Amino acid sequence: MTHLSVVPPPSNRWSDVAAMRNFPILAETRNRVRKKMQSHQVNFDDLATVVERDPALCLNLMVAAVSQNPGCREQISGAANCLSLLGMQELVRLIKHLPVIESNSDSRQHQLYRRALHCADMAAEMAAHWARLRGNISPDYARWNTLMVCAPLWQWLLSEDLAQNWLYCLSEGQDILAAINTCFGGNQLKNWQRQVKQLGLPPAAVDCFRKEAGLTTKQWKLLRRYDPRDFDNQRELLHRLQQPELIPIIATGLSWNWHIAPESNNARRWLVLASHWLGKPQAQVAADLRIIQLNVSRQQNDALSTGLALLASPVATRQSYPKVIPAVVEKPATDDTPEEAINIGKPTTEVVQITRKPDQAYLNKLLTQLQQQPDSFGDWHYLMRGVLRGICQGLGMSSACIALLNKDKTALKVFYAENLPEQHPLRKVAIDLRQPNIFNKLLEKPASLSLTPENRDKFLRHLPGSTQDILPSHWVTMSIDAGHKPIGLVLAFNDSGQQVVEHSEYVAFKNLCLTASKSLAELRSHTAQQRRS
Repeated sequence: MTHLSVVPPPSNRWSDVAAMRNFPILAETRNRVRKKMQSHQVNFDDLATVVERDPALCLNLMVAAVSQNPGCREQISGAANCLSLLGMQELVRLIKHLPVIESNSDSRQHQLYRRALHCADMAAEMAAHWARLRGNISPDYARWNTLMVCAPLWQWLLSEDLAQNWLYCLSEGQDILAAINTCFGGNQLKNWQRQVKQLGLPPAAVDCFRKEAGLTTKQWKLLRRYDPRDFDNQRELLHRLQQPELIPIIATGLSWNWHIAPESNNARRWLVLASHWLGKPQAQVAADLRIIQLNVSRQQNDALSTGLALLASPVATRQSYPKVIPAVVEKPATDDTPEEAINIGKPTTEVVQITRKPDQAYLNKLLTQLQQQPDSFGDWHYLMRGVLRGICQGLGMSSACIALLNKDKTALKVFYAENLPEQHPLRKVAIDLRQPNIFNKLLEKPASLSLTPENRDKFLRHLPGSTQDILPSHWVTMSIDAGHKPIGLVLAFNDSGQQVVEHSEYVAFKNLCLTASKSLAELRSHTAQQRRS
């Protein structure tokens, strides 16, 4: 087991978080519903298929339905039931007045919330598929309960930065329950149950938070190793496998682990559990779930939340999340507390040498994939992310990002980044291209540049001082294209830009960028051919 230490949220935050209402919905949901309602023949079932792609809207709908029709929660097994109780006008009202979260939001809380909703959508589709195979509960009921089982976590992600450590724990190798206990504390079951009760979740989702929910530790271990149907003495386990809450538990566990690392030991463990629980061959279960993963990625236009983007890497990789450390409140100095003397050292221009570990095998696999199989990336978004991962993991450089031109080609802004903190100013700056500067020159044709403290005044003199201050002391950049003029720049640096980029690194960086441009051009050509055919 991976042992981690994080600071849990303050105990007084539980009541504040549980009081949250009116969950924000996905911005695209509003457009999807409006488009669907333009049809004169639309019915509740048609709308339900759109509504159930947004778990937050489902929760808001159910809360409204239960408040207007007390006692109906047990009878609701899908969005269509809620709509039949509320009518379409109530859906229109909710869509109009609920807060929305845009896909390009700069808020880290909002982005993590969106990923949680997309993970819930994938888990719900898994649950519905399994319910069809098992036949003991309806697919609609399985989907509905799984959609909302993680709603307490949504509240935390929107309300408390320290809750993001749950994702940090997952990315460091902990499984679902262990990460919850590490992040929030191991004795919080009553608080979770209180939160679930206030939310009014569906019955099977509520049952997931019972102390005796699911299986015992011994039974989970047995299910991990064997299909209990192969033994005559596992009647109790077979009986417990019929519990409705097992569907959201297993689907949610697998969905989140696929988001973090689809080829990790944890993901494989949940896949084996699902296979033995269903009594189906693991290869068949995996193939069915890959189709669901692909479909949800397309529907939500998000392959990162489903883990599909990670499968584009030439080697097994995982989604990383930073550890959140609470801000330290400084104690004010008093007359009795002497201030510590400030030690002002002598300025130095010495470059600190930090050993980095490039992964040549990873880089070679990536270059081969770019050269021979550009279509394997799916589209250019995943190719861009693969290139950045190649710079950081393959070349061993600390950070990298890709800045692209806007539609008017008047500004350059970072769209993709690897190992670049959310608060880094490079993520926010938009470089103005309406005035002549070095970036205009780099975007005229394929070109590269290595910036150092010795030459930065020469190359950056036409940039505003505020922009110059943001750019690192040492960094390399190269333009990328898709067969025509450059569309953006790749930037990379070491140790926050304080460490020299070696010549060998610069050469390898340029080679990777050139290969990426050729791969982009080929991918663009293939995509155009597919559209014409």
